[in-house]
Amino acid sequence: MDHATGRGVESPVVMAARGRAAESASARPDWADPTGTLMRHTQIDSDSRTHGDTERCGATALVGGVLMSGAEAPRRLDEARGRVDARLGEVRGRLIDRTSTEWSSRSPTSFTGLADASESRRLLNGLPRDTSTWTHRDISRFEEATYRLGRAEMAADGTNLPSGLNGVEMSHLRETVWGGDWHPTTSDGHSVDVNFSGTREGGLNHFILGTDAAVTDARREVVYDPWPSSFGDPFVRGSGAAPRAMGGFEEREAATTTPGIDLDVWREPRVD
Repeated sequence: MDHATGRGVESPVVMAARGRAAESASARPDWADPTGTLMRHTQIDSDSRTHGDTERCGATALVGGVLMSGAEAPRRLDEARGRVDARLGEVRGRLIDRTSTEWSSRSPTSFTGLADASESRRLLNGLPRDTSTWTHRDISRFEEATYRLGRAEMAADGTNLPSGLNGVEMSHLRETVWGGDWHPTTSDGHSVDVNFSGTREGGLNHFILGTDAAVTDARREVVYDPWPSSFGDPFVRGSGAAPRAMGGFEEREAATTTPGIDLDVWREPRVD
């Protein structure tokens, strides 16, 4: 589905991003250059084994935060994979417990969740053991596995969201992927968190990374937006692009301001 229009034909933006993704799919990231790594990595991939990339901005933003840790990224990815694996086992058990009830009520939620859990498991099992050898394609598969875990967990909680993730689940995944109280930091020392930046057409919630505190002009700044531009690139702070300030939703029409609400403030799905 076209993330931008909700129709079956992919938009030019997605097609451009797929082309860019194909160029670097088999390349290993330069772990010492997190900005360069993120510049080659949007939520859109060219991998036939993944199907949720137009919906997985949240998972891509979270993994992007791990990639920001530079030389520590392979270790943090390995730890994140272990936590995702453990949580997946717990969620699958909860879904199995729910299926007997939903079978009698003809609700498909848990069965859909089990399918997402199975897909997450398939992708996790196919990843190389040594995360330092991961390619951009492997990272995309881990993002997809994380997204499918989120979808499965929402089903286990009885949340029937047609696509994407809500704020509650993103908070859960943030703890799972980042672990404890760790947050990424920018190269100039600003703490980073996940932010909800509104909904795209079709009601898909969109998540980005932004600074926790004001940087310039008393405003926080966008750090990483995994949705591609018309050229197929993401927005990455420090890559040479003009800075993007973040404000509240009342400022959404301002050309230089991107809405951004911290997950700890915004917790539930909303449509603006």
